Amino acid sequence: VALGLRPHAPLRYEFPSPRNAAEALEQGHRAAEEERRRIGLGAMPLGHVADLISPLRMRAYETVLPNSFMAVFVRHECGGAAILLNSDVSRSVKRFVIVQSYAHALFDGDMVIKAARPGETKDLRTTRAIGFAVAFLLPQEGVRAHVQSLGKGQASRKLESVFDGTHEPIRTERRSAAGSQLITCLDVAD
Repeated sequence: VALGLRPHAPLRYEFPSPRNAAEALEQGHRAAEEERRRIGLGAMPLGHVADLISPLRMRAYETVLPNSFMAVFVRHECGGAAILLNSDVSRSVKRFVIVQSYAHALFDGDMVIKAARPGETKDLRTTRAIGFAVAFLLPQEGVRAHVQSLGKGQASRKLESVFDGTHEPIRTERRSAAGSQLITCLDVAD
């Protein structure tokens, strides 16, 4: 596989049906961390999503869909699946929806067809898949490492005390420059 990922066989994560949105998100996050570990991705960026979905016999196709649809996930009884992506949505939305559909394939083996629509979170299975996609595309460990590589995400104050053995300790406080810890669009631009 192009990314150096370990080949992975289709898998199904078995969780009880989530009782609420918080539980659905927690299940999605836990499964995303486990899935990244299982396929050897760790905190590395994903790269091409096709490398992720092809071992599950899933294919993604761009097509014209109504604006109310970002994508449609379809599973066939022979075991294959397709993601029909709205050609009008951005590349980043397409990546997100592909990983969300991947989550449905991992969680919801009984699902035959599922539409991805903007703002759709009423269905707890969709909420779980969204939680998976967020945690899979933006793993906490990877985001933390990236923010720190920018020199950000540090404590705003650093306190030190030095003892010379004869007097009161010398205390210092060093502060980061105002605004230096803010993450701006320039920090995350491609």
